[in-house]
Amino acid sequence: MIRPADRDWQDLAREVVLMFPNLIKLLGRLLRDPRVPMRRKAIAGIAVGYIVSPIDLVPDFIPVVGQVDDVLIVAYAIHHLIEGAGFDVVAEHWDGEPESLELIDAVVAWGADLVPPRVRRLLS
Repeated sequence: MIRPADRDWQDLAREVVLMFPNLIKLLGRLLRDPRVPMRRKAIAGIAVGYIVSPIDLVPDFIPVVGQVDDVLIVAYAIHHLIEGAGFDVVAEHWDGEPESLELIDAVVAWGADLVPPRVRRLLS
């Protein structure tokens, strides 16, 4: 496996850009998969509703901080969905490189950990 330090910034940027379509496809497939618990899918729907809603915990007009709550809620929802689906189901639906999926999982798990416990309990 090639570590990020062994690649130049253009390769890393290309890989990150190419991950997004695969992530969107993965999420769509997980939402349609009957093996994924409905409760996990509902959390993803709630997160989407929160993002498009004009009501936020932190108003979006506050620079940077206003968008952070949206990003954390999305990270939590993605992590919750992937965790509920299980590794085998997620790997079955993933079109990209396995290392990219590991990176996505690590990033969304980190973001999910930043969501305050009260909000996590409310969502779960």
